[in-house]
Amino acid sequence: GFVDEIYLRPAVRGRGIASEVLNALPKALASAGLRALHLEVERNDSKAVKLYTRAGFKPRQSYMLMSKKL
Repeated sequence: GFVDEIYLRPAVRGRGIASEVLNALPKALASAGLRALHLEVERNDSKAVKLYTRAGFKPRQSYMLMSKKL
């Protein structure tokens, strides 16, 4: 599965809400049979990279996300 967006209003950021979601979501999806969860992050967004790394996401060196704008 792919996480397309996680958005928190600026006023509520920094309270651990995104971490809670990123920890609960995989558990719920795994119980439904999902075997992997993927997301896209900008390499230079150090806060997001740190958040996703803490949640157990790892970069995949041999893969890249590809897109075609229409």
